[in-house]
Amino acid sequence: MIKSYYERYYQAVHDTNKPEAFRVIDEAIADGVTPEAVVFQIIIPAIENMINALATDIDITISQHFIAAQVAEELTEKMLLLFEKKPSIEGRVVIGTPPGDFHGLGKKIVSGCLRANMFLVKDLGLNITPEQFVDEALAYDAQVIGISSM
Repeated sequence: MIKSYYERYYQAVHDTNKPEAFRVIDEAIADGVTPEAVVFQIIIPAIENMINALATDIDITISQHFIAAQVAEELTEKMLLLFEKKPSIEGRVVIGTPPGDFHGLGKKIVSGCLRANMFLVKDLGLNITPEQFVDEALAYDAQVIGISSM
């Protein structure tokens, strides 16, 4: 049963059909699939598949990956509220772009993937100085500083 939802969800994010991806997950929940199974057996495997496809399939685009990460992030946050037991967090990350770089798409993709994989992510935004990265990482108790640059 979950395999069918996974395949339909993956096809929806592959086609950048956000409303269909949400419909598939809503249907899965209505049919008794647990929120935990939705996240760990549908959403995370789909985003991992999209990451692998980006590296191997010339027909996969950054925009498809962006939509997949965005949908994964939104649905994961929605499902976390429904978990019977709060999941363990894998770590904390601060992410931003350095001074002079105003390309935020890659940062958004990485943030979405991290959140879907149970990382707490603090997005610092664009034009962040080295001192701001360090200060925010210390204040947030982050294990990783992500600097997105084009």
